[in-house]
Amino acid sequence: MLSNSSTRLDELTKLKENEQKILHTMLEVFHANTTEGNDMIIEYLQTYPLSLIFKLSEHSKELADFMESNDELNAYWASLLQDLEYPNHQITSFDGKLTLSLFVQLKGAFLLSEFQKQLELKHASAEVFLKRACDIGMFHALARRINDQIENMKAEKPTKLDNDRVDTLMHFLLQDIKKLCNLYWSIGCIDSAFTLFNVIDFLMNMPAQKKLTDQFLKIFTDTKASWQTEFNDKNLPFAITAIEEALENLYMAKLLSELPQSKLITDQLSQGRGLLANLEKQFKSPQEVQLFVKNKLEALHIPLADSFCMNAFNHVKQSIKQFHPEYKLPAELPPLQFN
Repeated sequence: MLSNSSTRLDELTKLKENEQKILHTMLEVFHANTTEGNDMIIEYLQTYPLSLIFKLSEHSKELADFMESNDELNAYWASLLQDLEYPNHQITSFDGKLTLSLFVQLKGAFLLSEFQKQLELKHASAEVFLKRACDIGMFHALARRINDQIENMKAEKPTKLDNDRVDTLMHFLLQDIKKLCNLYWSIGCIDSAFTLFNVIDFLMNMPAQKKLTDQFLKIFTDTKASWQTEFNDKNLPFAITAIEEALENLYMAKLLSELPQSKLITDQLSQGRGLLANLEKQFKSPQEVQLFVKNKLEALHIPLADSFCMNAFNHVKQSIKQFHPEYKLPAELPPLQFN
């Protein structure tokens, strides 16, 4: 299966005879390093189909770097991304460690379009295009793979899932969720939060996970522990980890929602409708979020629920202070309401 998938990606990047000539000519002109030659390359690239641009960048790092750094081309890539309803600006992650240039995002958009084509043709190799787009960090790719992982998890019988299997499934799921939140700020956090709330219900239907959760909460209550205590994440049942991360993501979305970088990404991915576009999938009114969280905490029998929420809120404030100390943060726990 993997070799077939790799072959299909190889076919996508394989140059035809006339395309090889284009690449050869472009590199000759590029290496001559003249203003006229570079202008010619820029002009021709703006007439090529996206499939050829993708191929050329895959075969020559020099051309790929030029496509990524040239201002005139970046303006063109931005217009293409806008037409495709993707963010038309460079994305810098919340922690500042990841950057998605306009050209890299355009390649990701192309891979997603190929993924959709392969999916419609029912080719098993469609997944290789999704994986590559996820590696780049495309929002729709990560959201799709997260959803697929949950559906695959649900397809397995809860009674037959042991803790080692759950550990593996949750490891990859949380990995994608963290990347989505980090790259896409508020809208990534909102999307991830409700994904995690969905996972909690499934986990609590698993006898092995429910037993672990009940045991942990009993020990917590009997020892009069506090949520302010730093627990070893490896010792936390996944249901507790999931609701803690879901809460943190909601508070992060709330605190980051009005920041320029976050707001720009949200507006572009939601076509100007903001975070409400995501919330409307879940609720009739954004005011229902607070009640929804309360009900989830009660269903899991979380003791000291107010303290649990405050602990999640404090974790979020610590993260923001670490990477963006210039942002002013509220001292009190804010209500989970979104405008």
